[in-house]
Order: sequence, then C-alpha cells, then structure tokens
Amino acid sequence: MEQQHRQWQKQCGRFRYLTAQPMAPGVLSSTPPLPPDTTCGAPRSVTICAFGTVASTSSPTATTSLAVGNHGIRHSDTMLAVKHQELQPTHVRKSLSSFFVNPLASGDAATVPTSSGSSSSSSSTSQPRIFEQLALNTISLGSLSQLEAPETPDANLSIEVTTNDDYWPWDNDEEEEEDGGGKSARHSDATVNTTVITSEAWPPRQIITSAYRLPVLTMPKRWKHKIAYRRFRFHAASADIKMFSNLRKKSSSDLNLVFDMFRGPSPTDRVSASTGNLHRRRKKISWQAMSPNHIQKQLHLVQEEKAMQAAPSQPIDAAKFVAYVTERRKKRILFKGEYLMIQRSIDMQKCRSDVASTMDDRNAYPDTLPYDYNRVILHTMPGDENSHYINASYVNSWVREKAYVVTQAVKTKAANAEFWRMIWELGSNCIVMLTKVFDFMRVMCAQYWPITSAQFGEIEVETLETKTYAHFVIRTFRLKRLDEYKGLESRIVKHFHFTEWELDSFPYISAFIELRRRVRQHTEKCFADAPIVVHCSNGAGRSGAFIALDANLELLKKTGQIDVFGYAKTMVNSRPNLVDSVDQYQFIYDALAEAILCNVQPIAMHRLKDRSSMYKAKKDRQVMEVQDNHENKLLIMLTPTLRIGDCAGGHRLENRGKNRDVMVVPPDHARPYLQTLHGESKDYTYINAVEVDGFTRKGEFIVTEWPKAATVDSFWTLVFDHGCHTIVNLSNQGNEKQYPTFIHNKGKHTYGPFVVEILNYHQYPAITSHMVKIMKRTFMISEIMQSGSAQQQLEAEVRICCLIQVRMWPIENKVPLSTSGLIDMIKMARSWRKRAPDRPETKPTIVLSHNGVSRCGIFVAANVCIDQMDMDHEVDVFHAVKMIRINRPQLIDMKDEYKYLYDLMLHWYMTNPEYRAFDEREEEEKGLVENTSRPGSTRASVKSNKETRKNKVVYLN
Repeated sequence: MEQQHRQWQKQCGRFRYLTAQPMAPGVLSSTPPLPPDTTCGAPRSVTICAFGTVASTSSPTATTSLAVGNHGIRHSDTMLAVKHQELQPTHVRKSLSSFFVNPLASGDAATVPTSSGSSSSSSSTSQPRIFEQLALNTISLGSLSQLEAPETPDANLSIEVTTNDDYWPWDNDEEEEEDGGGKSARHSDATVNTTVITSEAWPPRQIITSAYRLPVLTMPKRWKHKIAYRRFRFHAASADIKMFSNLRKKSSSDLNLVFDMFRGPSPTDRVSASTGNLHRRRKKISWQAMSPNHIQKQLHLVQEEKAMQAAPSQPIDAAKFVAYVTERRKKRILFKGEYLMIQRSIDMQKCRSDVASTMDDRNAYPDTLPYDYNRVILHTMPGDENSHYINASYVNSWVREKAYVVTQAVKTKAANAEFWRMIWELGSNCIVMLTKVFDFMRVMCAQYWPITSAQFGEIEVETLETKTYAHFVIRTFRLKRLDEYKGLESRIVKHFHFTEWELDSFPYISAFIELRRRVRQHTEKCFADAPIVVHCSNGAGRSGAFIALDANLELLKKTGQIDVFGYAKTMVNSRPNLVDSVDQYQFIYDALAEAILCNVQPIAMHRLKDRSSMYKAKKDRQVMEVQDNHENKLLIMLTPTLRIGDCAGGHRLENRGKNRDVMVVPPDHARPYLQTLHGESKDYTYINAVEVDGFTRKGEFIVTEWPKAATVDSFWTLVFDHGCHTIVNLSNQGNEKQYPTFIHNKGKHTYGPFVVEILNYHQYPAITSHMVKIMKRTFMISEIMQSGSAQQQLEAEVRICCLIQVRMWPIENKVPLSTSGLIDMIKMARSWRKRAPDRPETKPTIVLSHNGVSRCGIFVAANVCIDQMDMDHEVDVFHAVKMIRINRPQLIDMKDEYKYLYDLMLHWYMTNPEYRAFDEREEEEKGLVENTSRPGSTRASVKSNKETRKNKVVYLN
C-alpha cells in the first residue's frame, strides 16, 4: 500500500490545484485549454465544487455531468469529468460511504457527454478516479433557477437532463395538473436538454452561497505523511459506522446541507500566508471537518432548520392536542425547532429596556429586565424620583389585556415595601409564588409576608389564615392603608405559594395543574378585574410556565383550541426569558396534555352517593361503569414507569435478599434511608419501603412490606430513625416461616440495637392495638473498659408508638368484607396521631401489608381523601390515587380497590355529621345567591356576607 502511495505521488508530481475549466458556450470538450502552472503560485489544494441544485424540476430522471479541469497533474492535459446515469435517491444514499474516496484507487477516467448527447472518453486510462463517487454524493435535485451562473471563465457546469415516464419518487408529495393526454406534465416523452453555464469571473464561494450553503470539499495537498494517510483512511473506511449508516437514510437535501464543510482560505488569502503555517493549518482544518463529530453537528443543525419549518401555524383543536404532543415527544428536536422560532420572533425594536438598565440597585437579576413599553409604572413617592420603577411587566392573555403581572422575587427590605405598594396600586387579589424561600443553600426569595402582621411602608399586612398542603401553601392576607381622603381601606389578598418546584428540576404536573385550578377557583369569585401577580426567583421561566398553562386553558375554555406556540411568542415579546429553555417549553406541552386528559374535577361530598357501588342499583349502572373504566384507563396510562436505574439501591447484590418481590422495589429518590448501624449487611441503609405524599404533607406515609427474618431489625430501625408514632398493619398472616412475628402481645424483645417492650395490648372486634416502647441501646466506652465486657449499657432515646392491626380482612380478599372495620382503624390511627407526644403529625405513618402493595393503597388514599374533605369539603378520588402511585405504581388495584374507595368515603361522610351540616349551610348560601334578583338583594352583598362569616373580615370602604 505504501509503495502504491509513493507511485501515485510520483505520477501526480506536485499535486496542487484542480478546479473547473473554461469551455465555449454550448460545447463540452474532453481536452480544454489549460492555464499555465504559474496561475497558482501559492500552494494549492484539490477543490471540488459541488452544486446541490442542478437538475430541472420537470424531469423524472436526471443525468448530470460536471466538468472538472485537471491542471494540477503536470504530465496530463486530460479533462476529468463525472457522470451518473439515472440518478435516484437510493443511489445517493448507498454511495454515501464512499464520500471520502481513497485517492489510490485507479481505473478508467469517466466519460463526458457532448452537447449532442454523445460521450467522449478520456485520453488517459491511468489517471486516478478521484472524483467519481465524490460527485455522485454531492449532486442533488432542485431548480436551475436557484443556481446562479458563474462569473468567470474558470468554471463551467454542463447539465444533461433527460425526461421519461419513470416514476419520480422525490416529487410524489407535489400535486400537479394533468395534461390532456392523461399524464402529468413532468411525465412527458423522452427529451434531451443540455445547458452550459459560463461567466467571466468566479470564485467558487459565490455560486455555493446562491445554492443553499452547499459544500466545497478541500482535500489535503499531499499524502506524504504516513500518519496523515492513515487518519484519512480511518475516516474514510472505519469511522463511526453507526453514524454513517444513519446518514445514508437522510434525504438528498439533508446531505447537501450537512456537507457544508472543508472550507479553506481563498487563493488571495493563501498568497499572504507562509507555506509552513499554511500546511499545518490546512491539515488541521481538513481533519476537523472530516471528523464524525463535525458531520454529526452539521446534521443536527440541518435538523433544527427543518424542525423550525414544522412549527404550527394555527391553534390546535383540543381533540387532536394529546396526539400532537405524543407524536412530538418521539422527536424532541421538533420542540427545539419551535423554541428557536420563538426566540427569533422577538422584536428587538419594540423590546427595549432603556429605563430598567439604569436601575441597577432595583434589579436583583440584571439579565431579566422589563421592557419599556409594558413595564409596571408606580406612583412616584415624594423624595424618590425613581420610585416609579419596579421590575415587573404586564403580560396579556388570550382573553384580556394585562391579565398578568410578572415580577422578580423580593430580596431586600426596600423591595418588600415596593412589592406591597404595587399590589395595592394594581388592585390585585391574587399572588402566585413559584419558588421556595430557601433552596439548595441559596436564598431564592425573602419571606415578604408576616407571620401575624407587619407594616410595609404605608401598607399594613395581616395574615388571617394559612392552609398547608403537600405541594403548596395558601395564605389569606388583609391589606390596610390609611388614605387622607377615603379613610381606612381594607382588601383581601390570596397568596398561593407553590413549594414543589425545586431548583434545576420540574414539579409533578398534577400538583402544578391543581395549583392553577385553585387560583382560578379564587379569581372567578372575585369581581375586581385586576391582574394576577406571578413571580418566581427571577420572574422568568417558572412564571412563564404558569401563565402559559393558565392562558391556554382559558383559550381552551372559550374556543376549544390551544396555541402554545403562538402564546409563547407573545410572552417572549412581553418579558425576557419567559420561555428560557427547551425543557420548560416541553413541560408546558406536557402539562396542557395532562390537563386535557385528566379533566376529572373534585365532587361535592353529598354527591358521593352517585359514585358509590351501593347506590348504583338505583342509578344508571351502565353510565357509572363507563366512567369508572375511563378513569381506570387514564390512571394506568399516566402512571410513571420506574426503570432499573431509578431503583438502583434495591437491585444491588447485597440488597436483593431484602426484597420479597424483585418487581416491587422503591426508587432511590423516595426511599427512607436508615441511619442506625445494624446487622451484617454492607448496605445497612436499605429497606424495601417507599415514602408516599399525603394531602397536607410530603412523605406523610411510609409504605413497606411485611419484614422477612433477615429484615426485622431493619424494620424497627426504620420506626426509630424516622420517629414513626403510628404503625398500621393491614395483614394478618399465619405462616410464621414466610411471615415471621415482629410484634408480641407482652414482654420485652431485642431486635438488633433496639429493645421493644409491649406496654399494653387491646383487642377489638375488627382490630387489635399494641402500645410499644422502643429503646435504643448505646454503650459507654468507660463502662466497657471497667467491666471488661459489653454487658454494661445505657438505655436512651425512647420512642412510644402505637401498632394497629386489622383482624377482619381475609387473606384471599382484595377488599374488606365491609367498610366498618377499616373505618375504625382509620379513626384510631388519626386519633393517636393527634394526641401522641413529640408532635406526631409531623412524623410519617408506617403502612405495611404482606407484599407492600395490596391493601396499603386503600388506607393511604382514604386518608388523603379524608384530609381533603376536612379542609376543602370536596372529594377527588381520581387525583388521590394518581398522586400516591407516583412513587409506587403498583398501589391501588383498578378493578376492586378503586371502586371500594368510593364506598369507604361515603361511609366516612355518613358517619360524620359536621359534613352534612356544612352542606346545609352551602345550600342556604347558594339559595341566597340565586335570589339576588329580588329587590334590595345584590350578588356583591351576598358574597360580602359570606366572606365575612368565613374569615371574620370587615370591609371598610
């Protein structure tokens, strides 16, 4: 091979420069006149001009000839040319692997067709066939009108176009009118057309610029270095086979744009460069351009360009939106294409921040400044000429203008007073906060609200009520301001604080949708047409996600359509960075798709009869069965799938024996880690248990399986380390070999480093209860040294917990025989949590069954629904089940346990008279509202009376 390489070098001599040669118009010659070698005094390179749009659009089959002059090979005056008969897309793809042609291949020169259609052979048959395959891969189809004529006699392009009746696969998407003969206009009889393009002065880059960004291939000048030749062979034959096979599948238009590379300096630039530096620089550029990574980057840019053209041009119907999002999830680059189009839509003339750029002390984030045309302007305060400025922007919705005000987080005491002054001047009654106060060792936002009451400038803020949920907190504020003309004014403002959105992550979509539902539930009751104030840490991405969700759902409510792309362009022209990443943009799509799918609203407590199986005989059984099946399918479809990587801890070799079922393993981000050293396992932190969120607190429950003989110590370690005061056992197993006893009726028992003592034991018809004291044994080193043994110990860190076990639930039944026994268990567990020491309401409740899946879901979901009934006087079984299945997808059997939950909730409602009393008051108030048409009664007065009774608030207007 090396000998062939040396022979080839000797034959070619000074392998310098090769480009298209001059020809007379309309004539193709195999022996054109060659300029003297002195025309290229600087070191030259082999250059091929690849024209990407050289075939007529009216031809089913194209034969293209490219005349290439060869005046770099000194001993030959031969005109090399390339030709490809019956060019088809498959040929282009198959020949792609030969794009980097081995220069040592030898063979006959290609033939060149003349203007009359005949072809002439090369005068020499020993020249290397360097450009044959290369040209085949750079020729593509297009329109001759898109190819500008060269401007110099140094280049000619000869195109021979032959049309026939063959099917043309690249034009099958275009519809053309048929002529009188019944054939398409482009399927005419065979004809031959030859076109020669000539001009006066032409550098190759000009024609390439006019033909879409097509490639100029520059190959190294000499192959005298062995390492250079080997690197070339590596890239040509064995570089990233998978990537090249993917490229073969691309269309011809993609390939023309992908291979826009190998651009070197022009001849003029090369004259001024030194010879040595030129060699090194050209080699470096050539090898970098020929690398697979570079080609892959170029292909990715092409795909982005095509994805931008696929952006939607009109709103999408709600019936098609879920399918639209599902299809786009398969090709994530389509989301990126829309995102890039959104960024390009920013009107730089309109979106200027001249005023904000001069207020450095009032901007916590200099990269997020409000635009001048829509910024919020406050009243100027005496003595402060800049008090009119605050970093806040108006944003329109689809329904009305200035529907939202997006601002940054409060960081200083001065900004705190400005924030509340803005709330007062805007007349807003709703604040949405989408960041934590403290997140990952960073202060994201100051706590700008008081615990009880505080004065901020001229405004007094008083906290009336605080409701804490698992993923957000709802606060009610009363704002007071003394006006010299109006006297004392008072307003009520709701504050929705979303605590689920952590830094560099995305929240549960269900929780995000629920927050928006509660915000709209509040604003629809308010009659003031004031904007919703939304803020995160910098007033950018998270705020944009919320208002995009809200605005599109409002559009859906009005028109039945959704336009994420159109509204995103509105947002980025209203405030910088409201759509700050592709991930956030896709999150908006996912949230809207789930909101459309899960359009299951909470129901009033008195309507539980409509969903209970005990009353279905009196109702339309078929309709209720259809609704249950629909909800079951949605829950199965929306339940996340845990991968092995998500549950890596449970699949480790030392932990496999701690699992009863290898398919029921907790995810690492939601499993409780043990802290006390126990046992002989290498990983003493693992137990097959998972944290499940409740309605009012995250990680309110720990769901686990019946401990094995080797994990009983781990079970009591879990109880002690996590301070659990309540243990609910939903199984009553009799096989002690398979399900060993971990609790006794009396006495003390030692489990690893813990001593468990039974304080009392009670047995009821349906349940049993154990009062347990857990003591952790700790050794004193001084006592061990004195006694010479480890018998001396110190008992400390005592825990008191209550273990409640069900009795009337047969092993073979998926649900209990009745609801009474489980209702008693729930009441006892909730009662103990309220009166146990050490604030047990902040500690998790352990729920276990024989396999950690069956029965546990019923108890957890029932408690979630009961808390919802207590706080909001409504029930949402669907979303309760959906939430608890996030960390353990196997919870709740869709056939039996899901239906049983409605019966259980109805029983709970019927046994609590305070619920029925609340419903009666609601009916009375509803009747008052319906009778507002009577003289002397107004809707505003009824609402004022209702709010006064609820919050004990007196409006002083």
